[in-house]
Amino acid sequence: MPPKAATPPKLSPQDVPVVFQRYRTELQNLAQKIGELESELEEHSGRRWLGSALKLVAGPLLTAFAGHVSPDPDLTFAPSLVLGTLQPLVKTEPERACYRLIGGVLVQRTVKDVAPTLETNYAGIKEVLETLVKTYKSKEEEFGAFQREHKIAMPGRA
Repeated sequence: MPPKAATPPKLSPQDVPVVFQRYRTELQNLAQKIGELESELEEHSGRRWLGSALKLVAGPLLTAFAGHVSPDPDLTFAPSLVLGTLQPLVKTEPERACYRLIGGVLVQRTVKDVAPTLETNYAGIKEVLETLVKTYKSKEEEFGAFQREHKIAMPGRA
């Protein structure tokens, strides 16, 4: 006979508010980090996040988790301003001077040097952002299950 799945220990009534607050704090921290990465993504590429990351971040923080946020599964981006401008220049004028702010210092490079670096940074930030959004969604579902299990009703929630 296979062993039964471990069930989490029953929380005492005094522990429920502590765990509830821990969930809220974790969700707020994730939302804040998503906002920071979204801003960084915009700085790197000039792209604006069109998926629901902004709603994901703003929704819970502005409504203190009173409303449910359901991000779109497809994360899409608007056309790039910076990379869109540099891409044609990589082929036509790869030696053209290009300026980039690195750690608060404006440095001169060539288009062929800067474009691949921006693409790599953009891809990395996008990947981390997508992972954080998925983590947020799963944590939000856990929080909802916790609330239902302990019959916690949030004001303003249907």
